[in-house]
Amino acid sequence: MHMIKKACIFLTTFFLCLLFCGKGERKSVGPEFSDQEKQLVLANYANGEKYLLVEFLDRLEKIPIHYWPWGDSLKIKKLVSRAIVDTVLLQKALSEHLDQNENVLERLREAKEEYMIDRWYELEVKRKITASEGELKAYYLSHLKDYYYPEVVNLRQILVATRQMADSLFQLLKTGEDVGELARKHSLQRWSAKRGGETGFFPWGRFPDIEKVAFGLKENEISEPIKTKNGYYILQLIEKRPSHPIDFKKVRLEIKEKVLSEKWKRYLEVQLSKLRKRAEVSINEKVIEGLGKTYKEDSWVAEVCGRKIQLSEFNRVYQIKCKEALKRRRKEPTKEKILDDLINSRLMLKEAYRHHLDKDEKVLKKVEKLKRKLVVEEYVRQNVIPKIKVNEEEIFQEFTKQNTNIEVQHILVKTRKQAQELLKRIKNGANFTQLAKIYSISPEGKKGGYLRFVQAQGVVPEFEKVAFALKPGQVSDVVQSKYGYHIIKCLNKQKKEGKLSEEMKQKIKKQLVRKKMLQKRVKFFQNLEQGLHIQYNHQTMELLVKRFEEKLKQGQTLIEENR
Repeated sequence: MHMIKKACIFLTTFFLCLLFCGKGERKSVGPEFSDQEKQLVLANYANGEKYLLVEFLDRLEKIPIHYWPWGDSLKIKKLVSRAIVDTVLLQKALSEHLDQNENVLERLREAKEEYMIDRWYELEVKRKITASEGELKAYYLSHLKDYYYPEVVNLRQILVATRQMADSLFQLLKTGEDVGELARKHSLQRWSAKRGGETGFFPWGRFPDIEKVAFGLKENEISEPIKTKNGYYILQLIEKRPSHPIDFKKVRLEIKEKVLSEKWKRYLEVQLSKLRKRAEVSINEKVIEGLGKTYKEDSWVAEVCGRKIQLSEFNRVYQIKCKEALKRRRKEPTKEKILDDLINSRLMLKEAYRHHLDKDEKVLKKVEKLKRKLVVEEYVRQNVIPKIKVNEEEIFQEFTKQNTNIEVQHILVKTRKQAQELLKRIKNGANFTQLAKIYSISPEGKKGGYLRFVQAQGVVPEFEKVAFALKPGQVSDVVQSKYGYHIIKCLNKQKKEGKLSEEMKQKIKKQLVRKKMLQKRVKFFQNLEQGLHIQYNHQTMELLVKRFEEKLKQGQTLIEENR
């Protein structure tokens, strides 16, 4: 029921967004209050400080609607407490003049120029280029092959472990027994067995082991037993839906985005070409030809309208782009492309200054918002990082851990109850591999749950801690992680050869510092929150929850009216 409620809230908020969050300024989607109600105290903290309802509503407007605490008092309290902590931290940071900190000022300057370029692009490119309805329909027709629903089938299936069992059930089906009833009684595929073996519609490519037979069946036809790595399947086709085009209205927004993106790109290229012809651009050929060689960081690679692009900036951008390419599995950008992009950014920035966008209201608001965040970050950094110490013993222990590989099997399921039932079967002698293939929802489940040579830090902490504590052949109790509930079996442990080098020592030290920093950061916020002694005004809290619920009901009514 909890999941159903969450789904209803999600759909309602999504629909409210569609109704109220169109072009222009966002209309009020959240709970509504009179001016007098907005001045009600939501919480008291510290020495008589008050947190008003209006402050909460202002913060709410800055958060994406799907993260709102719709009528959930615990989530509201969590949001309020974090807001109060942020307010106190900001006051502390400003009292120490961290808004004048060199690191903060430099990051603000860089961010402001990025905001100015974005604003120039919005005003001088995006707003000047539109796409007509005719263009959108023409794109749809010329790319129709990309807008097709695939052929899909809906089946009833029975999965059993042995050929003998499959043959017995097949004979019963020949005498007129119902596939759905036999699936409920005998199928090992529990998620479908509960529904009489029904799979729901799926396209080619979803279930490779059975799809050739599945898509070849006629309506209500029953297949002979099919041998797969998971066992033996018997299939019955309920319905097959042929491939057909998606209605234009359903993909119109997607097409509009694609068409506009292409037009914006072409228009920008033309504008940049014009700007280049008018601008003074010089390139330091000596440094460019020797990129990758040793040059001082204060060397310059190019000069645009009297402003130099330093080698340090080029290297920083190049490293960021290379990491992004690696993460997205794309080709590494060329150094020429990086330089070209940097020159274009300088040209757009010059235009942004020419249009006085350094004084633009939207730009300044974004800068002010970032400043609040950066000064708080700097305050936390100065009060957390100096206290972090890592000793030689900790480094060696982490090295030993990282230098040990293990081979495990695991079963992942959604509920603790199911995990406990499976663990009981394993202790009674059931085959771990077979249970993993049938019940595990992890990607490795189909292969028997094997995770070969899992290294430390390669999996979630809860899993890692238990897995490395097991001896070969030992099976864990039920382990909960953010993914669900695991049962882990250790198959093998193996220590790699190698000594702790100075380079590895520094690498591990950085990892431990980062880990401790996150832990201390959490503790820092917890201690600060506890010290503030936050007390909530229950009457205001009840009013807020009530107004949230009213808004949800309003959204649900609108959904019914617009069906």
